[in-house]
Amino acid sequence: MDSWDDDNLGTEYFHDQDYVALVLARCRSGSEAVDLFQELVLPNGINAETYFIADPETLWLLETTGFNYVAKPISHDVISSQGKQFTIRTEWNDAGNRYNPDILTKAHAHGCDTTAFDFAQCFGNRPPGSCDPDLLALKDRGDITVEDMRALVSDKAIVDGTVSACVIPVRPDKDAAYFSFMWDSRANPKYGNVFLPYWIAITDAALPEHYTSWPSDDPDCAWNKFSEIAENSTLREIARPIWQTWQAELYAEFDTVEAVMQTYVDSNDISGLQEYIDEYVYGQLDSAYSRAKDIISWVGVPEKIQDLTISLTGQDLTLMWTAVTVDTLGQPLAVDFYRIYRDSAAFFHPGLCPFDSTTGLEYVDTSGVVGDCEVHYHYAVKALSGGRESGISKKVGEFGRALRRGK
Repeated sequence: MDSWDDDNLGTEYFHDQDYVALVLARCRSGSEAVDLFQELVLPNGINAETYFIADPETLWLLETTGFNYVAKPISHDVISSQGKQFTIRTEWNDAGNRYNPDILTKAHAHGCDTTAFDFAQCFGNRPPGSCDPDLLALKDRGDITVEDMRALVSDKAIVDGTVSACVIPVRPDKDAAYFSFMWDSRANPKYGNVFLPYWIAITDAALPEHYTSWPSDDPDCAWNKFSEIAENSTLREIARPIWQTWQAELYAEFDTVEAVMQTYVDSNDISGLQEYIDEYVYGQLDSAYSRAKDIISWVGVPEKIQDLTISLTGQDLTLMWTAVTVDTLGQPLAVDFYRIYRDSAAFFHPGLCPFDSTTGLEYVDTSGVVGDCEVHYHYAVKALSGGRESGISKKVGEFGRALRRGK
């Protein structure tokens, strides 16, 4: 997030992750988290950022920039954080809100209009954000559930420049430990937004390495893998049903996961709870990463031939198969030609050089192999499309044996 106020920061200031770590370590409520910000973080400065701070009683929206901030308790309004934008505007000093005492002085010094002061307009370098109209429509309909929010965010490619979008269920019927448990699209930063249960008290260091670094030239880092899918309309459409199926599987098992969590909470074993959630979530993260790699790797790769047969035609051998019309992910494709592999070993592995090729759906080996009892040939076929080769078909072959007349 960009703000002119950040230009005033020196070399020593708090980063947004520093603040998160401090809150998790020291605070028992959202109100205490705002107090901590005012007392410890604000005097040293912090980069421009937007936070949602939830506890069993309240939800705070905190927007920070340099040496200025506004904190707004959310009770009735529906707020959707707009990536890279501030959303608190002229209501910055409404009853119950908090802000730094010298905010108007600093704004005036920068040339902002303080007679009808607009926090987002003054401090943000982008147009102010606003409430999401679809969220407001949900509000008008009645109670908003976690499932509503997940579905809404899943339909919007709103995540840009960050690794997650979060939906936090306020659960007054649950122990406070549950408020470190939320649905998070960390596994999928830019499209589809598959939400995973995520324990927020963990450190980034615990994440798999390919989730903690974002070098643009590293094709194996998670961000780049997911972005490759997000920015390719073909890949994105292929990935969506795969992701939705996996998402449904995750949701179906959540009751089981929550029941296990409850046993740790009941026994006050918070370290055990954290270890359990870490193992579960990181396992799902790696599963998401593997799925993304598979989608990228296998799209456009022809499905392998399923029905290769062999028959005797006079002294020749005829191979036949059904046309391959889709790739390994079920997407239509056109096969350019088929490669024929032949070897004298029954369990051979096709090498780099095929025996022959054809554009048809059958191949006749006329090289006179039939009738030689010393040499037996076995065959396999692969489909080629756009330079990408399918997996190997099953192997078929011929076997000849001399018969001797008995006495």
